[in-house]
Amino acid sequence: MASWIQWCHHWLHTLGIALLGAPSLPTTYQVPVDYSWVYKTPSFPGSVPGQGATRGGLLYTHMGMLTMLPNGSLAAAWQGSTDSWEGSPNQSLYWSVSSDNAQTWSPHQLLVPPRPPGLPVWGPVLHNQDGTMHLFYSASVEQCGGWGETGQGFSPGGDIFHMTSGDSGATWSSPAVIYPFSDRLGIPKVTANRLAVLDDGSWLLPVWHEGSRPDCGQGLRSNGAPGMLLSVDQGKSFEPILLNRPNATWLIEPTVVALKPDRPDMHIPVGLEKDLQPKVEDPQALALFRTKAGVLYQSIGYGREAREWTQPEPINVRNPDSKVSMDMTPVGTMLLAFNDASQLGQRTPLTVSSSTDNGVSWEELLVLEDKLKGSFSYPTLLCPSSTDSCFVIYTVNANPTTPPAQAQAGTCKGRCCNRKNAYQSLRSTSRLQGWFCSAAHISICG
Repeated sequence: MASWIQWCHHWLHTLGIALLGAPSLPTTYQVPVDYSWVYKTPSFPGSVPGQGATRGGLLYTHMGMLTMLPNGSLAAAWQGSTDSWEGSPNQSLYWSVSSDNAQTWSPHQLLVPPRPPGLPVWGPVLHNQDGTMHLFYSASVEQCGGWGETGQGFSPGGDIFHMTSGDSGATWSSPAVIYPFSDRLGIPKVTANRLAVLDDGSWLLPVWHEGSRPDCGQGLRSNGAPGMLLSVDQGKSFEPILLNRPNATWLIEPTVVALKPDRPDMHIPVGLEKDLQPKVEDPQALALFRTKAGVLYQSIGYGREAREWTQPEPINVRNPDSKVSMDMTPVGTMLLAFNDASQLGQRTPLTVSSSTDNGVSWEELLVLEDKLKGSFSYPTLLCPSSTDSCFVIYTVNANPTTPPAQAQAGTCKGRCCNRKNAYQSLRSTSRLQGWFCSAAHISICG
């Protein structure tokens, strides 16, 4: 059985690939991929504007998120700013909608403005539950200012908010705090990846804690520690679950999937089989974490509503301290989008791997981006059960020494197109602008 998989860029670019519903694929199989831009930032001064670019003055776009709306459209959301750096006081949430399976996207619209009196909002997470849209995000707090290269920004995260919509996002409820900055001695809380729905209907929303300075909260012992927000009533209430963090590295931007209850080949972390086998007789969820250790860490949630988690342990998947994203296809194949590198800070290549044994092993399916110069990062996967497609959205940034070039009109063809185009950035060290691109169905280099 073949199914289309599509992807997106975190400075919002989505692309599409095929045949990932199959139980396994030969390593030589050429997966077709289509790319189309969700959002393009303006060109450098003096350069020729890219055709098809979305114009709206955003110089910074990041943290892309995808979901299927109740009306059948595909929605992409991200954080963006008219400044070129992260954590700006005008950093807001924006979104765009595609009604043709990610081939074209509507002009972006404001989704959530900055928190008064000018505090950035971060990390949109969208979830469609039985026709009701749920939006989760975090907003900075005033005591976490003076952050970043400019000294005018705010530390990522703060309070975590929740909003709902009953009309596919046309209107939204007032935001409500579900995990306050003041909790756990005071430390910013951040969202970045999609929530998982367990077999019993419970929700797990992955979060992490990020403290930057002593005056930005007293909970620094939790800095870099991952957690989950558990809801057993489909978003009416939430209970925080804090996972252990090893001393060797931080564990941030967790990605989580619900495990299939009928799978006998549940993964036990290598080296922990004897210690943990009795504890994971009822595995519910698998979480992977961004680290500074050169590889991913993982933990298994088990027992009633996945309230207990195994000690996070390293696995044999490289990670250069960059965000990853997992999702489960309707046929039970896991997908993982990640930077397949171990050098800290490296953001290429961007790869998709698959697992048919609940994460025991991962096999490379596709290299989405392999350009040596530039940056391709922050993927978010979506494999909706309502379609035969999967999608990923990720950020595209350019090497700052690369001169801008005129972008091709219409759909660009993945890596072939990427080698021809120069992705622009307005960068103060790591603060980059970028583009978002989405995909239709075109073979790589076809």
